Amino acid sequence: MPATAEYDLKGLNQLVSGISGALFANGRDGDLHRVLKTEVGQLAWDISERLGHKTKDAADAKAQRDVKQFLTTRPVYSNLDDERQYSSYADFTWLQAGPTFLVGINDEDNQPGASAADALAYLRAGQQTGSRGKAYVELGQRGKQHIYRLNRARVSQSAFRQTVRAIQDKMGTLRASFAFTAAQLLPTKRVPQWVSRHFATRANGRALFNDAGLNHPTEPYLEFGSTAAGVETNSRISQAIHDGVEHRKFLIVAKLKKVLRGYAYDWNTGRVFNRREAQEEENN
Repeated sequence: MPATAEYDLKGLNQLVSGISGALFANGRDGDLHRVLKTEVGQLAWDISERLGHKTKDAADAKAQRDVKQFLTTRPVYSNLDDERQYSSYADFTWLQAGPTFLVGINDEDNQPGASAADALAYLRAGQQTGSRGKAYVELGQRGKQHIYRLNRARVSQSAFRQTVRAIQDKMGTLRASFAFTAAQLLPTKRVPQWVSRHFATRANGRALFNDAGLNHPTEPYLEFGSTAAGVETNSRISQAIHDGVEHRKFLIVAKLKKVLRGYAYDWNTGRVFNRREAQEEENN
């Protein structure tokens, strides 16, 4: 009879079984699932911090600057009577005069009686067509007077304030669209209130998050993203997302190496594998 060889695979089977138990556990709570959940959460938070403003004050100031690119309240009152406001140019009105200046405005931009809703509509329309440029455009000179056209929609102070407030209320939406994922995966993550206030609406419907794939026993996955304005078209936003992903790659490799070193130590000292990721969820 030919000779046969028998191999004792008990040790190998024990190793494979043990490492599978640590990696996959019950199909949702293994180290593989925990690493994925933690690192995706940290990636989403990293992207959120790279976008928009760091503080509410900075965001509010940016909102006011944006509105001033298209709307103004100046002059609050004209120092010219009705007769002197008349201009021989069609659809144009003089607003203010001094020894060295004369300022007028296109009638379509002279809207001191506009409501807050109308003022917001003027702003949005302007943003669609692009920057207006300088607030005052010099048209020429008459004697000592420089003649200017006010290159903004002129609205009341009330309409201007309410428009600024409406824009400020939306500030943080871009950050929230990514921070929403971080909050779902890392419940103890501290998110500024001016960002987290948008979570109830999933960042005004802009946040994309699907954790159904985390239930897969051996090949878990997560999906997240944002449909906020500029995510696909703004190069600065795209670069911030790219940088966040590249940075997280190195951290994931380092974490996996640490987990594997822990497994090796466990096996060499006690022939058992202990799950580790639970101890490190917020360390990066």
